[in-house]
Amino acid sequence: MRTKFTAGITVIGALVVLLLSQQSDFIGQESIDDKELGTAQFSSKTKNKDSDKQVRGLERELTALNEQGNIVGPDHIQRLWQRLLDLRNKGALNRAKAEQLYRLLLTIYQRSNPQPTVQKTQPAQTSATASLEEVTKETKAEIDHIGAREKVYLTKEHYKKLKERLDYLTSQGVTGLESYYALIEERSPYAIAEANKQQEAERVERKKRQADSYYDCPANAPAPVLTADITDTAAIQNITAPGTPTGDRDVAKGHGFIWTGGALVSLYAPIDAVLDSGAFYKEGGLDQYTLTFRILNHCGYALRFDHVHRATEAIKNALNQIPQEGTQGQQPTAEVIVRAGEKIGETSGNPGSQNWDFGFYNMAKKGALADSYGMNAYSVCWVDYYSSEKQPLYRSKLTGPKTVCNF
Repeated sequence: MRTKFTAGITVIGALVVLLLSQQSDFIGQESIDDKELGTAQFSSKTKNKDSDKQVRGLERELTALNEQGNIVGPDHIQRLWQRLLDLRNKGALNRAKAEQLYRLLLTIYQRSNPQPTVQKTQPAQTSATASLEEVTKETKAEIDHIGAREKVYLTKEHYKKLKERLDYLTSQGVTGLESYYALIEERSPYAIAEANKQQEAERVERKKRQADSYYDCPANAPAPVLTADITDTAAIQNITAPGTPTGDRDVAKGHGFIWTGGALVSLYAPIDAVLDSGAFYKEGGLDQYTLTFRILNHCGYALRFDHVHRATEAIKNALNQIPQEGTQGQQPTAEVIVRAGEKIGETSGNPGSQNWDFGFYNMAKKGALADSYGMNAYSVCWVDYYSSEKQPLYRSKLTGPKTVCNF
């Protein structure tokens, strides 16, 4: 592409010269001459309607290409330049409009082909009096410093500056710069996206392997025992048992409804678990989180809290600082393990009914609600999994259908 611009495209030769000279007054000197065009040609009374349309079309295209930051190929640049020349020669452009379009085209050209020839002038970022040896030493030291810092990426401006310096040194005969070129490419702003893609692919693959092993459980896998309260039990008025039909579809839900009268209560992990996913939404003007955890060391079991108003900072950080409405099923970016009795958030309940949800699931097999959808189909009576000393209290507060729990 570089050779094509500098040698093969004669039509835009003048544009290349103008770009390399970078004279701010190029429009007023040789590119456009009022005498050549003739003042009468700029009169709105004599403009051809078709020419006006062409001017507007060219201006729209140049503006869009510039604002969108598009990279334009040499053939496209040539066509744009030719259209501009034709309109100038037809007298369809006044002085101000011609200068505006020229500068737009130059900006697009510079972005698309920033170095049509190897740079032979010393970069502006170095002192005019600096020797070649000093520039070489300074540039190498700066790049070495960047290389010594892990996970540090260059901004576009910094990358461009260093690239210009290396090109200048190369043009002056300095050798042995290959490793420095390679390092700034590794740390270029374009490498960030590739690194993020790779990390995300690895995370997805790791998550898939975990999920596959998590749900493929042996028949004799031990059942977990819940040892910590999910909230202050004194605040619990009653518990609507899992399996209660709700909503317009009258679908049985696999979780229990914990009634705490709208009081702000803390929520705790009843067993050691790891955060699996989270979601955020708004209801009644209140932040609402759904948090799902996998039970540690017990294959296939999971628990879920819903209508959590405030999640802990560790959980929010792992979910990329939710809240962001619409983040359904957000996967955590880091592993968050909560131990039995550890706080996971706070809630005052659903703003309408002032209750909140807690569910327990055996994802290795469907249960009493097998005909339901999603996690509901794997619901189990979580009260049955509590330790013998805590189970009677929770069982005494159960109300509602006995489809999942017996009481």
